[in-house]
Amino acid sequence: MITVKPGVLEREIVRRNMTRAEFARSVLGTTPSYLSQIINGHREPGPDLRKRMQERLGLSFDDLFAEEVTA
Repeated sequence: MITVKPGVLEREIVRRNMTRAEFARSVLGTTPSYLSQIINGHREPGPDLRKRMQERLGLSFDDLFAEEVTA
């Protein structure tokens, strides 16, 4: 499972002086509800969104995401 590292998106939202809804729609091109689920760890961002996040935030995969290995 690939999750967003804690605090990364919140820091980017604050840095841009935006609401979560504004950030979701204008920066990531997704819904506020989906963004909230990703931030809270209830959903895994799909490959397209992961790529878009990296490009639009200018961060590497390792800066944004953590891979959880389940046995």
